[in-house]
Amino acid sequence: MQWILSKRVLRDIRENLLRYLALFFLMSLVMYMVVAIVGAAGTIMQGTKESGRIHHREDGQFGVFVPLTDDEIAQITEKGVTLWV
Repeated sequence: MQWILSKRVLRDIRENLLRYLALFFLMSLVMYMVVAIVGAAGTIMQGTKESGRIHHREDGQFGVFVPLTDDEIAQITEKGVTLWV
């Protein structure tokens, strides 16, 4: 019985060789894409952390139309905010 199944499998592979090769190629391509995306995500996360550390990333940024007065600057810094003018 095993010999009959073995012959059948070999015959099936031989008849559908192109289909199996295409399936193998497609699976290899998908695995490559997954590995590339995971690697890129890791690199982007690491680069973002390094960039924030190197460039002294700020917690927030705002702009004003009229320059702040000394009293307004004092009120803002009392709340623990560091202003870079």
